[in-house]
Amino acid sequence: QSLISIRTFAEHQWSEHPEGRTVIVERSPLSFLFLNNNLHFVHHKTPTVAWYKLPKLFRDRREEWLRMNNGYAYPNYFALIKAYAFKAKEPIVHPVLRRQAEPGRAFKPRIRARSISGLGSAPVPAEPPKE
Repeated sequence: QSLISIRTFAEHQWSEHPEGRTVIVERSPLSFLFLNNNLHFVHHKTPTVAWYKLPKLFRDRREEWLRMNNGYAYPNYFALIKAYAFKAKEPIVHPVLRRQAEPGRAFKPRIRARSISGLGSAPVPAEPPKE
């Protein structure tokens, strides 16, 4: 369970650019156990490729993969643990919820709220509430 938690912790991050949300962990003694899912970005971009072909696919186009995912990569899981063992990887409140939706964009962040008709939702305020 704890080994899977490390991989799950690393897999995604918030990024304004969807390509930069999915990790590449280049080397891992756990690769076989994780079915090479440490190359998670490569898996997302080529979901029909068999798990055992991902390492070669990554090696053959390494620079291109790293450029495509905006450098969200770690040389190994130890580097990830070292970087975030004692500090938050990302803010607890999702960054997109800290701002108003942009005019003309379809995404309008909402929160659960009570209204006169019961439980519903309301637009997220631009600033998080003060504690």
